[in-house]
Amino acid sequence: MKKILFVAATLGIGGMERVLVDISNELVERGYDVTILTYFENEGPSWSIDLDKRVHLIYREPKDVSFMKKIPYVHRYYKKEMWEHRASPKTLYKYYVGTKEKYDVEIAFCRGPAVKIISGSTNKDAIKLTWVHNDYKLVDPSTITKFFNSMDEARNAYKFFDKIVAVSEEARKKFVEVIGYEEKTITIYNMLPIERINRKKNEKCPVNKKRFTAISVARLIPAKGYDTLLKAVKRLNDEGLQFDLWLIGSGGMNTHEVEIRNFVKENKMDNVSFMGRQMNPYCYMDQADVYICSSWREGFSISVAEAMACGLPVISTNCTGPTEILDNGKFGILIEYSEEAMYAALKNVILHPEVLEPYKAKSLERSKRFSSEVIIEEIMELFE
Repeated sequence: MKKILFVAATLGIGGMERVLVDISNELVERGYDVTILTYFENEGPSWSIDLDKRVHLIYREPKDVSFMKKIPYVHRYYKKEMWEHRASPKTLYKYYVGTKEKYDVEIAFCRGPAVKIISGSTNKDAIKLTWVHNDYKLVDPSTITKFFNSMDEARNAYKFFDKIVAVSEEARKKFVEVIGYEEKTITIYNMLPIERINRKKNEKCPVNKKRFTAISVARLIPAKGYDTLLKAVKRLNDEGLQFDLWLIGSGGMNTHEVEIRNFVKENKMDNVSFMGRQMNPYCYMDQADVYICSSWREGFSISVAEAMACGLPVISTNCTGPTEILDNGKFGILIEYSEEAMYAALKNVILHPEVLEPYKAKSLERSKRFSSEVIIEEIMELFE
């Protein structure tokens, strides 16, 4: 039985974390011994609730440099995770992973700390892989260099990996432009557990649709473009169009979430509902008329793919990830990232909902490309 180790920040409610849980569950079904190691404490709901009981879940908190706290002058300048920045990759590996367990495959499933940890592996026999979930030309560089002292040091860490897996072809190209290692990079799309989605979308939903409804599922952070989307929605409201917008997700009441909530409140946009985190977004998707992705940055967008698995037509900005999922507009409606484009696209489908009908079948057809059966075979090939 091959032993697989995934290293990731958390299993909190997010697209990358959802994919990790789904991959791990599929692997244990196929006889692999899977361990997930997380290093950031998760606040609030977690996808670990859906994790197969055969998957080992370990949490190792960042090291507390206690002696520095005993020196008041030094402690004023002490920053959390300073030790992780200063420690070598090998030291980090020994602290977080240890040397007692020997894994056949070691995977850094996210950027930054996970990459530094696995790049310091002392297990010479393990296959070492890392995943790229974002557009590296648009992502905040500090999230790439977290635990590293510089971008050059972060780039150097990738040379220790056998393969670098990007979740879309565009994400792969952007990674190569920023980091390099083209000879090692490949594309494997994120995985959709379509059977589970079909089961959960038929569960009773806490709300019922009353009229034309658009839906979006994402964290309430700037990259998702909800500030621009809500400006477009306000224009439609001012024109008297009747529709609802459901926003599922949370940003932990960060500055951006507070701003967009205030925008909705100040403009009396009663047709916009913030649903918060939902462990089952599929029953909401099943009721909606259209899914809208307003992001200016994505790597893949598992929510777009999940909506398509629910047979939901998609309108998306033409950013990395959704453009490939929709095959440049063959399987959904692609628009530029702008208030005007979102306004025009939504107005068209609200006034003429019949234009969405052909996309229902197209969504279901396209979602099969990302099914568990297809993607898990591509992943398992890497383990050989």
